[in-house]
Amino acid sequence: MPEQPTVSLCTIRQVDRETAIAAMRTAAKTVGCAPEELTAQAYRMFRAARAELGAPSHLAVSLLFGGWARAREQAAGDDADGH
Repeated sequence: MPEQPTVSLCTIRQVDRETAIAAMRTAAKTVGCAPEELTAQAYRMFRAARAELGAPSHLAVSLLFGGWARAREQAAGDDADGH
């Protein structure tokens, strides 16, 4: 039986966080605001209009970061750092 690659939960969460931040930054650019100003409603509208992107739901993003405001802070921080 071939050995299965090991992936830690931390690695999975980091990928999810990166995916969420990228989606939030794309949504912010699309609606013409900074990531820290992106509302959950604007993100939901972006996600519905661009379903093909497979962006995580605003609820999933909120749960991942411990709230929508914290998610916006993280997206803005990463944006400011150039990531």
